Order: sequence, then structure tokens, then C-alpha cells
Amino acid sequence: MKRITIGIVALMIFQIIILASFRILIFNEAYYKEGFAEFGTYERDRNADEKLKDVLSYLEGTKQQISYPAFEEREKSHLQDVKSLIHNAITYLYALIILLAVLIAMAARKKSFKPILTGLTIGTAAMLATAIILFLMNGLFPQLFEVFHQAFFPQGNYTFPYDSTLIRLFPEAFFRNFAYDIIKNSSITSALLLTISLGIKFREKFLSNAKK
Repeated sequence: MKRITIGIVALMIFQIIILASFRILIFNEAYYKEGFAEFGTYERDRNADEKLKDVLSYLEGTKQQISYPAFEEREKSHLQDVKSLIHNAITYLYALIILLAVLIAMAARKKSFKPILTGLTIGTAAMLATAIILFLMNGLFPQLFEVFHQAFFPQGNYTFPYDSTLIRLFPEAFFRNFAYDIIKNSSITSALLLTISLGIKFREKFLSNAKK
């Protein structure tokens, strides 16, 4: 039973770290504007900020539809799918957090935190290992980006001409940087949590040996 708990906690921690990093960035308007300045969006589109507000308001759910006339129906259809994916991911994140809190509460009642702590150690270590692999595969980003779209948008409405509004706002370089920042933030969080978990384990082992 403990092994099952450890495995569940490790998997949950792994997913929570990635999804939380995603959640922090996905509606961050300032982050998008920094990306626009870095990747030349403002040179391609003088109304980029207005279009960004329209897109983010729609994706967040404060607007029911894209109102800016520059977006074509195919682009709106894709954004509708993106909105659904984002909200499903965030709902899943909150569900994971609640479930993890329940497991921690149960461990507190039994005064048995070892499976939780071991799961935290494994989950954060796995996240760091995954981050290293993904950083090493950076050159394969176009292929990975295509695989991602095929998996989550099988209807195929994610390809647009180079002069479309979405491509001018969000070139591939923007998404490469977005993915990099998610992995980078996840790595930092994982490293901190791993250090804490190992520190607690070391302290417990030290106190246990001191009692002998």
C-alpha cells in the first residue's frame, strides 16, 4: 500500500509542478508583451496589444467570443479548442492539488509522512530528469511542437499561413520560449522541493542515529 501511495504522490507532484508553471504564465499579459518585444511582434503588428487583450480575455472566459475583426473563422475555431484545453488543464491541476491535500491530511492523522516525503523526492527528481532530457532535445522543438498539436488538436485546425493574425502575434519562437520557461520554472521549483525533502530525510536519519 505504501508503494502505491508513493507512486501516486510522485506522479501527482510531477504533474502539479508542470501545470502550476503553465498556470502562472498562461494568462500573464506582461509575459506576452515581453515576448512580443523580444520576437518582433510589434514590428509586424502595431495593434498587437489590443489583439492580445482580446485573446486573453476570451481564453480566461471574461469574454464569450473573439471580437477583433482581424481573426478569421479558422483562427477563432482553433482558439476555442485552445480555451477548452487550457481550462481542462487548470481544472485537472486544482483536482490534483485537492487530492494531494487529502493524502497529506490522511498522513497527518496517521502520523506517517514517510510515503508523502518519498513521493515528493521521487516526483521532483523525475521532473528534473525530464527537464534535462527536454533541454537536450531543444533542437527537436518543431517536431515536438507538431506532435503536441496532433495529440491535442487532432481535428487539424492548427496550421495557418505565415501572414495570419495568430502567426504574426505568436510565431513558433514565442512558443519555444514559452515551453522553455515552463520547464525552467518547473526545474527551479523541483530543485527547491527536492532539497527540502532530502534535508528533512537527512535530519530524520540524523536524529534516529543520535537516539541509538
